[in-house]
Amino acid sequence: MKMSCSFNVALVGPTGVGKTALSQELALEFNAEIVNSDSLLFYRGMDIGTAKPKKILVPHHLIDCANLDEHFDIEKFRNLALSTIAAIHNKKKNVFIVGGSGFYLRALTQGLYKVPQVSYEVRAQLEKEETGALYERLKKLDSEGSAPIHPHDRYRTIRALEMILLSGKKVSEIKKDFEKSQINTQLDITYVGLNLPRLELHQKIQERTKNMLGEGLEQEVKTLLGQYPAETRSLQSVGYKQMISYVKNEISLAQCEEEIVQRTRQLAKRQLTWFRHQVCATWFHPVIDRSKIYDFIRKITGA
Repeated sequence: MKMSCSFNVALVGPTGVGKTALSQELALEFNAEIVNSDSLLFYRGMDIGTAKPKKILVPHHLIDCANLDEHFDIEKFRNLALSTIAAIHNKKKNVFIVGGSGFYLRALTQGLYKVPQVSYEVRAQLEKEETGALYERLKKLDSEGSAPIHPHDRYRTIRALEMILLSGKKVSEIKKDFEKSQINTQLDITYVGLNLPRLELHQKIQERTKNMLGEGLEQEVKTLLGQYPAETRSLQSVGYKQMISYVKNEISLAQCEEEIVQRTRQLAKRQLTWFRHQVCATWFHPVIDRSKIYDFIRKITGA
């Protein structure tokens, strides 16, 4: 059955659940291309630790589109993603948006609220303080705005404080002002959520970590450290940060593996919580519900 117009499906869920493999199968079935919304997959050279697809069966977009030291922010992502989606639709093809970075997906679908530009002077002052102290300061200034930010997320904590200091407004107030406005661009998107029982997901994360180590994560990190400082923001992500500690002889390989598994499980939990509260998705088991996923997409999209 031919479709009257192209559709957009966002495939969401925690890291390690199987989004990458399923998205390619679905794209083949539904004459679609894939637009990445996972922030780490933007960067060249970060392959093993981000579980980039090894076999490309359909066109992928917004993967390997920036160097680690490039400023690739959420606004740049949104502009590129919107133009890419439009180009795909012009080819009479469909789009699967795939990734675990919820804030990027929200920016794509709901637009961006206006925030102050980066102030290197203010940021330099904030950088002098420890992360814990910065987060406590943020909680005092904006308890509501601090809630979605993890206490160890130094980058987002500093950015939130920077916004408050430069605008004189709480981050939560800036967001509410945006939500009241009617100028944000909306995309018509169907959300398909993937999830596994907790123990099953934990087992998959453990297996994936072993595979990454076996495939050469250590050498990948050493190569990247030969090109970029260890403090580079993307290298502070789960998997890379722990491997850097191992390469520097700060922890053992066993400790490195254990910490990657633990941090990935924590990340998966945060992602799942975010998606359950922020998007209206229909949830499926990626294996047991395979046929149901296909039927759901056919029914919703008219494919």
